[in-house]
Amino acid sequence: MTTRRDRKSGAQIMVCEVHGVALCHSCCVDFTPENEEAISNAQNQKCASAPGQGLGKLKKNTKVICRDRSGRTPPNDLHGTITGSRMGKDEMDRPALCYVIKWDGDPELDRVLAEDVEDEFEIVQ
Repeated sequence: MTTRRDRKSGAQIMVCEVHGVALCHSCCVDFTPENEEAISNAQNQKCASAPGQGLGKLKKNTKVICRDRSGRTPPNDLHGTITGSRMGKDEMDRPALCYVIKWDGDPELDRVLAEDVEDEFEIVQ
């Protein structure tokens, strides 16, 4: 086992020393789970140190509305406030930037993909 720096995230990841890959069938090693965690941690640090850069430009305390598209009458829109951003997983289980949203009237926080919020939600403030 040896380590190298992941070009995209900057994380130190583990690879097979002989073949230089994270999942090496020849050497019977799989560093994939450890590397995914290291990459996620590195991306979380980038988010925390550079808020509002690139995707994820919406700032803390921004009000958002997720419109009800079900056709029900009256519509049941979700109103919420962005409380921050974190790394999460997209529908393909890849690391992705998410907004942490507190929905009005709900004590729980929810992670929503930043791409979905910026493309589909209505930004109030």
